[in-house]
Amino acid sequence: MKRIKVDDAVQFKNSSGRVITGHVTKLEGAWATVWETDGSCYRLPLSAVKHAKDLTPSREAQSAFDSIITKAKLDQNVVPYGF
Repeated sequence: MKRIKVDDAVQFKNSSGRVITGHVTKLEGAWATVWETDGSCYRLPLSAVKHAKDLTPSREAQSAFDSIITKAKLDQNVVPYGF
């Protein structure tokens, strides 16, 4: 099995059984931060995530992500936790 890396598309199930697909934005030891969509960011144990099929974010999702990063860099000259 391939190792999970930053920018990998991953899937996991939440406590209600919904399958969530997102991208890894940060790795810390045995933990991964996964960004699903604007306002939905999860910190999970690596054992809870698996690689998803190749996935390209929609233009809208990519634009929202880029806006968050740009605004954070302009406002604080740092990248927010998890991104």
